[in-house]
Amino acid sequence: RCAATICPDCGGEVGPDTAQSASEELLASYRGTRAIVAFTPLRSEKVDAAALRQSLLAMGFIRALLPGDNDLLRLDDNSSEHLLGPGSEFRVVVDRLRIDSATATRLTEALATSLAHGEGSCGVYLETDDGRFIERKFSQQFHCADCDTSFPEPTPNLFSFNNPYGACPRCRGFGDLLE
Repeated sequence: RCAATICPDCGGEVGPDTAQSASEELLASYRGTRAIVAFTPLRSEKVDAAALRQSLLAMGFIRALLPGDNDLLRLDDNSSEHLLGPGSEFRVVVDRLRIDSATATRLTEALATSLAHGEGSCGVYLETDDGRFIERKFSQQFHCADCDTSFPEPTPNLFSFNNPYGACPRCRGFGDLLE
């Protein structure tokens, strides 16, 4: 690799995450912090809240997180069903843990599960000193998780001015403007 893709919005390096790389980043930056590993489930208008709840329970997930309030709700409680309906926003909790070397394997496994069930993206909710949670996003796509911006994966075509994918959008690869 001879270069890095930089997000034009936040200036951070862009690249795909793996469960292992995400775990290493969290261990390096947030050791000792309580965390909730979660994913956004795939939703369909054809699936009602009861079927979604039963499906998640059948896969072994028993908690959901409401991001705005950071409230945990139990999926095995029938009273939570109305919070899972179409248009509602929630995350499925895979694991709750304290980030340290003793839980490194568990953290990596939780991230792998989250990425698999969350269609390549997941969030880790990190507890702050005042008891609130901040979200750190991870994605397996070529994506800036901080800005939620997707980028095309670098290919040789992007570096060729004679190819429409790599051409300057202003001059379209000609090198000069015709006015």
